[in-house]
Amino acid sequence: MKKILWSGIFLIMLATVSTQAQNQPTPKELAGFFDSTVPALMEKHHVVGAVVGVTSSSETLFLGGYGKADLEAGTPVDPKKTLFRAGSISKLFTWTAIMQLEEQGKLDLDDPVENHLDFDLPGTFVEPIRIIDLMNHPPGFEDRLIGLSVQDESDKKTLRESVSRNVPRRVRPPATEVSYSNYGTMLAGYIVERVSGVPYEEYIETRILDPLGMERSKTHTQLKYDRVTVFSF
Repeated sequence: MKKILWSGIFLIMLATVSTQAQNQPTPKELAGFFDSTVPALMEKHHVVGAVVGVTSSSETLFLGGYGKADLEAGTPVDPKKTLFRAGSISKLFTWTAIMQLEEQGKLDLDDPVENHLDFDLPGTFVEPIRIIDLMNHPPGFEDRLIGLSVQDESDKKTLRESVSRNVPRRVRPPATEVSYSNYGTMLAGYIVERVSGVPYEEYIETRILDPLGMERSKTHTQLKYDRVTVFSF
């Protein structure tokens, strides 16, 4: 398997593009700007590869790829084909799945999460953690990365194994303080799996990615990059 280095992915977003024709930059102007700016930023921040896209309404004004998709093979980044891990943007797909199930009446956002689990969370506080708490990030869990990654592919666990065996401590009552929780989102992904009756990856692909025509997108609970496998939520 080719060694692909994604740790230095650098995303550049154009904050505002005017929709007025007289103020909108031309594709040539955008290419000139990004072709001179992005390589310099990549060198400064030790970035391996990057893709930059600028759109206005439904029109693509600029799409450019920079750097390498595979250092060993010398494969350049192709802005139309090279895949980049989107990181926590993947969480939006989990929340979309939760809302779909809520619309179908299969769960309620105020449900205690344990109503939809097959294992117990620590009973540290009387107040239950609700699904909406997972979505808003005040579930009250400590923040840690145990269970998110492994060094060897043979150590990969199922989603259930990871969320049930690596439960973090509950350090504050839910809905009292916002603290970003990767585990909370993993728990929501497992609830999607439990309530829908299909594996998380299958649900996201068949109920969200496929209907949207996102043929080059992939959502996995476990992704392997340079000998490290991580949960993607």
